[in-house]
Amino acid sequence: MTSTAQQRLIPYRRLTISLGVIVALIVLLVALSYLWLPGYAKSQLEIRLSEMLQRPVSVASIEIKLHRLELIVHGFRIGEKVDSSQPDQALFAFNRLYVDLSIESLKRRAPIITAISLTDPKLRLVRQAENQLNISDLLEKFAQPSEDKDDQGTKFSISNITIQGGYFEFDDQYMNADHQVTEINLGIPIIANFDSALTSWIEPHFSAKINGSPLLLNGKLRPFSENQEATLALKLSEFDLTQFDQYAPLPRGISLLSGHFNSDLLLTFAQASNKAPDITLTGSATLQGLSLKNSTVHSPYQASLKQLTLTLSEVDVMGEKPSQIKLNIDQVALTREGEKNPALSIAGLD
Repeated sequence: MTSTAQQRLIPYRRLTISLGVIVALIVLLVALSYLWLPGYAKSQLEIRLSEMLQRPVSVASIEIKLHRLELIVHGFRIGEKVDSSQPDQALFAFNRLYVDLSIESLKRRAPIITAISLTDPKLRLVRQAENQLNISDLLEKFAQPSEDKDDQGTKFSISNITIQGGYFEFDDQYMNADHQVTEINLGIPIIANFDSALTSWIEPHFSAKINGSPLLLNGKLRPFSENQEATLALKLSEFDLTQFDQYAPLPRGISLLSGHFNSDLLLTFAQASNKAPDITLTGSATLQGLSLKNSTVHSPYQASLKQLTLTLSEVDVMGEKPSQIKLNIDQVALTREGEKNPALSIAGLD
């Protein structure tokens, strides 16, 4: 082979070697992301979070897919303090966390997450004393102001946020009560703190059961349009007031014997550029089977109400316009203690 031919082959050899090195690096990165990185991330997450929270943290497994920019965490659990009264209980746990990072993050120089979903999250709060929770130390720790005075806030965008099968328990040992919020499902199309070209309606939603009472929240909003618009529909069914009257106590000597609350309300928000917001509330709210006992008077009595309905034709929350409200009361009775027949009764009142 002539020297001229050898000189011509040199660039091709260099290109082949370069391509070989790039392919080898890609293969190495992929191998690391599947074999070494998940285990290392798992151990570091457990060690660092356990140290920061002063509670045992465990992770079943972590999947990292660099070629698709996906992260999946399985079997995450934060336990109670070792010296607590219930060290075997979990403070917070979830079955699966999925995060999908967009390549646009490099272009925007800000984290852009195209999807994030949390499956079967469980949170357990314990009120041990009047002003003491099982996370009081964490609240105090993270309430400290940041030392970074130059922090102007990180830009971010998170889309397609979902929570499925959530569970929240509030064990109020101080009040000797236990409350559960079950079947928690949440969907938020987007949360972002920088300008977006999105001007169409987005529709977040939330549903759960509070001690068995269904709660449904549905919203519609256009956060990135020039004229801000939003609606929020709230539906709550058969909410037992006696389970929460201890947190808003009645005057001494007056006790709540029974009562349920239902609501079907719609909150509407609109604000044009450089104008005050217009906030309107419509719908209805109902009290059913309400019964109160008054022991403060010389002749104690019991007040009962079959149903009270508030119909809000149009209520201006800002107080700038007249509001239209209709009140309907059905079967009110006042009965003295020890008597069967009521001393006062009203069949209905509008």
